Amino acid sequence: MVKIIFAILALVVIVILGTIGSRFLSEQLRPFSLYPQETTQQATVTILNQTFTVSIARTEEEKQIGLFEETTLAQTYGMLFVYETPGDYGFWMKNMKIPIDIIFIRQGRIVTIYQNVAPSASTNETQLIYKPEEPADMVLEIQSGLSQKYGFQKGDTLEIKGL
Repeated sequence: MVKIIFAILALVVIVILGTIGSRFLSEQLRPFSLYPQETTQQATVTILNQTFTVSIARTEEEKQIGLFEETTLAQTYGMLFVYETPGDYGFWMKNMKIPIDIIFIRQGRIVTIYQNVAPSASTNETQLIYKPEEPADMVLEIQSGLSQKYGFQKGDTLEIKGL
């Protein structure tokens, strides 16, 4: 009887430690989050007196992950994708959980805005690809509807600090 109780207690401890350990590891292995952390490069982007704290996506891995892990996005947060050279970079909504606005930028000016872009469950072959009207060197993703709410337009300038 004592052996059975000991075995049950050992099993309970193992389950508890496993659960705690897996949560800890999943947070530690995540490459970045939209909310400020010491390990994440952060910057601020200001457009028409509206300032966003953004996570910077520079590596290919960061760019591929983007915002797809996020289930909410605060009005003052976003993600800034930075490219070495201007290009016709395409964005899609596969695996996204939230709608967003996608703002393409070149040399500190907005070149294209896609508003209220909804998540997609389509396959790779049927995904809509969002591309700039002219080459861009950065892309800003923010909460859906904010570019319309704040009146952002093509040609507006951005102030970026901390890049």
